[in-house]
Amino acid sequence: MTKRESRIIIGCRECERNHREARAINGFASFPTTTSFQKHDLISLAESGYTCLFCGDKLEITDTMLEMCQQLMDGPAHIVSRPDTTEILSTDTHVHIPHNQVYQSLETIWAEYGVQVEGLDELVFHNPQEDLALIHRAMNDFDTGKWLLMIESAGNPEPYPQDDAFWFSILDDPE
Repeated sequence: MTKRESRIIIGCRECERNHREARAINGFASFPTTTSFQKHDLISLAESGYTCLFCGDKLEITDTMLEMCQQLMDGPAHIVSRPDTTEILSTDTHVHIPHNQVYQSLETIWAEYGVQVEGLDELVFHNPQEDLALIHRAMNDFDTGKWLLMIESAGNPEPYPQDDAFWFSILDDPE
């Protein structure tokens, strides 16, 4: 069995929604609406940014976004931008972190819901406090309502759940 490589996946949510509607009418998926990048692609991605192949809109990759991708892409968790939250999925937890608040640890997020856990942060991040702050800064550097940015980490033994090439559309918040 070949080892999966970590990758960054970027796509335009609006073009995905438009394609989803066309797919519903046609009954089949004709093209992907996301692009994946491996670690060796990140510097050129940061230099040129990402341009949606369908609408031509451009996502500028900031230094903070690049740092987040480089620092977390081989970690134990998948990280997915959502319009108002960041989804973190590891073998040990699945949590959504609001973009409007900085958390010191995953344990403090769970504590807000009355769940007491210990030792979770070290299972999900190499440097929990630093990584959570970096995620917060990076996710506030771009329009997460417009753009999907996902870190699919090979450090997570399971790939990010996907039913088809348009997997993120079934997980997005409905309009």
